[in-house]
Amino acid sequence: MYSLKERKTISRQIADPGKIDIYRQMLSRHRCKLSGTIIRDRRQLAETLVYALLGYCSVGDIVTACIPGTATAAEPVSESPSDARRPPEQRKTRNKFDEYPAIRWKNLDNPVIRTADSIYSDRIRCWSLLKELEQQMEDETDRSMIAEYVDLSVRLELCFDELRSLNDKGTFLGLHPFITMKSEKERIDALLRTDPEKYFEERKNVEMNIARYSSYLKSPKYDEPKKKKFREFLEKFRAMLNLYKDRLAESMKNLRT
Repeated sequence: MYSLKERKTISRQIADPGKIDIYRQMLSRHRCKLSGTIIRDRRQLAETLVYALLGYCSVGDIVTACIPGTATAAEPVSESPSDARRPPEQRKTRNKFDEYPAIRWKNLDNPVIRTADSIYSDRIRCWSLLKELEQQMEDETDRSMIAEYVDLSVRLELCFDELRSLNDKGTFLGLHPFITMKSEKERIDALLRTDPEKYFEERKNVEMNIARYSSYLKSPKYDEPKKKKFREFLEKFRAMLNLYKDRLAESMKNLRT
């Protein structure tokens, strides 16, 4: 599994506008909606397709498929990896107890189990948002929509990987935002309980930073080294905004129950 930063770096390094058709074929094999993405800038299109592919296969798989004479890209598949990772609503196994029997779901006094429960809920949320995006993308597709789709896909994969690791090995991989940003999560939870105005003030600042760096990336006055730095900041603030949203949603859920 590649991190978001690694996928962005790799896609810029290996994407070849002359291989776009191959990238599309590979994504189609995995039934990924991004296979039909249309962007006028062919360089940007190639990077977007490779970025999406890195969620399904390795760099070696992509490079090998682009070698003349290989049939990897065109080979049919009976089932894509994502098909095997559908949420409970779409699988014969319909609950977390059956899917991950080694996780002691009822032991909510254990912080590890509470984290697993949050990740499982996040998995369902990501899947629902992806289905909504897929419907929207049938009518129109823009870069922001593509970025959101890819980020959600990566997050969904992380949910599956973390839960499978906890079930099979007894430990998390430690890659999901709920785990990597645990201390920040606890701080935001405390804000929601004691100073909600401060929570919304901080969240607004994060949103303003996202808008600012998004604007910088569109500006022609900045060179590529600076834009690379801006992309890193943008990724950081987007992850922070997701955390703020996640904690508010969890807080509202707890209030209802």
